[in-house]
Amino acid sequence: ALAAVAEPRRQAGTPSREPVRAASQGEVFAPCQEYFNLELTLLLSAVKSILLDTQYRMRPDISAFPNLAFYRSALKDSESVRCKSRPLASSYLSDTSGNSTAPRSTVFLTHSHPEEPYRRSTVNRAEIDMVVSIVGDLLLHNPTLRAADIGVISPYAAQTRLLRDEFVGGDRRCLAEERLRALLGPTRASEVAHVEVNTVDGFQGREKSVIILSTVRSNRRGHIGFLTDRRRLNVALTRAQDALFVLGNANTLEAAVTNDWPGADQDAEAGLWRRYIGWMRERGLVSAWAQTDWLS
Repeated sequence: ALAAVAEPRRQAGTPSREPVRAASQGEVFAPCQEYFNLELTLLLSAVKSILLDTQYRMRPDISAFPNLAFYRSALKDSESVRCKSRPLASSYLSDTSGNSTAPRSTVFLTHSHPEEPYRRSTVNRAEIDMVVSIVGDLLLHNPTLRAADIGVISPYAAQTRLLRDEFVGGDRRCLAEERLRALLGPTRASEVAHVEVNTVDGFQGREKSVIILSTVRSNRRGHIGFLTDRRRLNVALTRAQDALFVLGNANTLEAAVTNDWPGADQDAEAGLWRRYIGWMRERGLVSAWAQTDWLS
């Protein structure tokens, strides 16, 4: 007997459709990847698709919106995730509505710092500072959390490169370590070189205890390029086991349009971000990033 198992309704079986460059936007995206070879494609075409209806990865706070938006509320949370111990401690995981003091597992951190072009792509340097602050806060308040259990992802390859420059260790100077040394002490700060940084596409099929998603786009026009791809958003929102931080400009994402991305297809859905942020806001899970949160 042979069984083929894959995560349902993500980008399975579909090569990345990102063009090398979208001339109208001047964006360079993550490298295209082939996820399945011909033999596996033929095998899957002959196997009846069965939706596995129980998820064992995400805390319920994290799985709730993806379940609603991508799986038509068909997924169930296993007992193992429903009965997990207290969530990770973080200054950023709080209910801003004042309706609950219960610890949370996810938050959308909104800001107004603009994106900028970088080597024919797009980056947001403010979100890099936000990532460093969140990592430092997590390592400070959770002594048993390993830096290696934190993943930082972004849809944009250029943003990923800058983030890697921030966290890289080895023979190169780790900028994040230097910035966090006063907060964490030299020993704990040295661990940040083990934080994993990758693109959203590169994290398919992966998981981490903590995921920090840098969405990058921040402009007045609602232009968010291939962030309108629902498959990519599905992947991004379903990698975290215990804590998910999403960084972005809520105004830009809620005003998103699809006609600014030449590669838009049937999976492009600009309104999905509006639904997600609205869903998070109703539950007190949208917080404004304060200037005082910045690292000097």
